[in-house]
Amino acid sequence: MNYDFDFMVGSSVAGFPNNVKLSNAPIIILEGDEYLTSALQKEPKFIHYKGNIALLSGIAWDHINVFPTFEIYLDQFQKLVNSLDTNAHFIYFNEDEHIAKLVSNKREDLTYIPYETPAYSVINEQSVIEYQGEKFALQVFGKHNLQNIEGARKVCNAIGVSDYDFYNSIKSFSGAGRRLELVRKDDKTIVYRDFAHSPSKLQATVRSVKETYPAKHLIACMELHTFSSLKKDFLPEFKHSMAMADTAIVFVNEETVKQKGSEMLTNEDIQANFDHPNLHYFTDRKALEDFLLKQNRVDKVFLMMSSGNFGGMDLLQFSFRIFDESREIESGEPGPTNNSNGEAQTFTTDYLSFDEMEKRDLNLLHIGGMLTTIVVPIYYFLSSPSSLIKNEARKTFNFQLSLVLIAMISLIPCCTAFFIIPICISLSVIYSLISIMQVSNNKTCDYPIMVEWMK
Repeated sequence: MNYDFDFMVGSSVAGFPNNVKLSNAPIIILEGDEYLTSALQKEPKFIHYKGNIALLSGIAWDHINVFPTFEIYLDQFQKLVNSLDTNAHFIYFNEDEHIAKLVSNKREDLTYIPYETPAYSVINEQSVIEYQGEKFALQVFGKHNLQNIEGARKVCNAIGVSDYDFYNSIKSFSGAGRRLELVRKDDKTIVYRDFAHSPSKLQATVRSVKETYPAKHLIACMELHTFSSLKKDFLPEFKHSMAMADTAIVFVNEETVKQKGSEMLTNEDIQANFDHPNLHYFTDRKALEDFLLKQNRVDKVFLMMSSGNFGGMDLLQFSFRIFDESREIESGEPGPTNNSNGEAQTFTTDYLSFDEMEKRDLNLLHIGGMLTTIVVPIYYFLSSPSSLIKNEARKTFNFQLSLVLIAMISLIPCCTAFFIIPICISLSVIYSLISIMQVSNNKTCDYPIMVEWMK
């Protein structure tokens, strides 16, 4: 649509080179929130923006260390409304009961624009919106994302964007970073990660995934990480927030609890407040990983939700372990289970271990690097008028290619060449340096060449 605008957003967005852009554009889009401006300015950040158009998508109590009661929290959004410029547009989600109370007393100089959940369908695991007989398949999914899209449409309408142009553009929007972000997927298993940490966001995210994959077993794992979520007084807010998950997991990192000066939560605290029939509680990352890896991954969705990192877990690397070390047999038999005597037994697989995968990928990376070194002597052989340089380029090419062939042949015994390839690379670099030194001294170097390819 070629609109020039500035922005400030809180997460990475595809198409945005960074989180902030400031220029002389006629429009600026600011993602604001109710948290304090600073330790000295105890006012919500969004009141400083003095917006001409404001979008309020929902109100759910958070940051209890700053807003100890819901009434105090709700008052921050009244301050937002009061801060808006004269004749501003206030766009709000009409299905939120707390926003309904907020707009019950309207400012006469504002234009109030409500919006609701749009009509949509889920087709082949994609959310689809229909407009004027045309279907627009979206890259994002879930009811809350559809609600946000509807609010964004109202904002775009206010600056002159037509509905058709909006839908035609929004279908390419892939979502914000760490918001229902796809980590890995195949025909059996899907792994998502999400930033969800508050009760409302947790509930919306779990519902969205289950709605999109109703036939799959949803394993929803969330980390209690924020100051609010680690307080026992706040735990009742999480009741039934993971109700649509087939298996629910709550993780608490003991180090995080110590850093925030909170009291460690017990299994009884978690079970009583989340109230889920199949809930597991972990405080040790290794135990959590072991539990996840024991799951038969067939027809599973792993949803990992946290504003932290599960005690240092690398989700991308861990997804490889889920896919390749799940101890799952292709026939569909489960992994670790119990035999007739109640003893643990493990089925073996033909999958590479994670360490073997690392070696394989590293070897391929090294070979790729060595192949690129072959390009340099080819270039000098073809372009240089000097017979001396041509001769050195020919011999360097031969030697480099010989090392590449050795490295590739050594890959055949399935990743046993982990130490051979670095040796080949070292020889490659040494030979290149010697060749450079010889040429710089106007000499030739006569080293044994294993394969002559360029005569």
